Amino acid sequence: MPTKHPSSSTDVDFVFNDFRYSGQLWGKQHGLPVIALHGWLDNSASFDVLAPRLSDVHLLAPDLAGQGQSDRYGGLSDYPVWSEITAVFEMADHMGWDEFALIGHSRGAMMSVLAASVFPERVSHLILLDALGPFPVAPDQLPERMQKSIGEIKRRLKRKLSCYKTYEEAIYARCQSEFGKLKEPTAELLATRGLTKLSQGYHWHGDGKLWAPSMAALSNEQIGVCIDKITAKIFIALATKGLKDKCNPDLDDGEFAQLLNDSKIDMDYIQQFKQLSGKGALCKEFDDGHYLHMEASADEVAKSIQDFLFS
Repeated sequence: MPTKHPSSSTDVDFVFNDFRYSGQLWGKQHGLPVIALHGWLDNSASFDVLAPRLSDVHLLAPDLAGQGQSDRYGGLSDYPVWSEITAVFEMADHMGWDEFALIGHSRGAMMSVLAASVFPERVSHLILLDALGPFPVAPDQLPERMQKSIGEIKRRLKRKLSCYKTYEEAIYARCQSEFGKLKEPTAELLATRGLTKLSQGYHWHGDGKLWAPSMAALSNEQIGVCIDKITAKIFIALATKGLKDKCNPDLDDGEFAQLLNDSKIDMDYIQQFKQLSGKGALCKEFDDGHYLHMEASADEVAKSIQDFLFS
């Protein structure tokens, strides 16, 4: 089982009101400040491939709550996508960064969209990797969503600890995730901060409550208001075999349809894309899966981000 990070990062910890965030830091202090937010059930190793390929940056990638080596929310608390925006800006303050770029992958991209809208003057660049803003929920669906959240949290807390007999079995299981298949080397990188060896086997130790939908969610209108507040330069990197393959219904109109070759995407995301495009967002598609920044397209993604940050 790998124990050493393949990239030249420094481990870092932040403690806010007795809650500990761990993470990794790349680059030198004079570099462009960047905070990189990983996706659901991943950790800061999500940027082990990308970060060393970026030059002239000082990049901080935290393990978000309940994942990697950071603390998890206690009791019955859920994990709404906005819950760590305060922590993002507290980390920036701790680093002495009045202004910084945000890179977000998957759920981290959704967080980044919201963060860039809260203090727009502090976010210079917004880079979204195979995701846009949060998935919206209609207001009339809120009671049902709360019910599902309560039931899933209760179920997860009662669930027996899931372990794999061997390291190889744990890696294989992670590669088969229906929410984003990944290559074995990618899973092994995530394992450096996300897999624990116990007496009964190997355990992916992310908080089980992360599987539950949050008690509340934002509506289309609320997300639209947030996007409208963003002033950062925006770059969107989409994967041909990534998030869009999980969405529906059929996409049949406009600029986004042409970009994605008439693939399927949720109509709410079309609205978000059009709104981001209206703010001058650049968008590029990569022939890769959801983990495009860690796999075959890593070099191309890194070059695109480098050019975007310093153009």
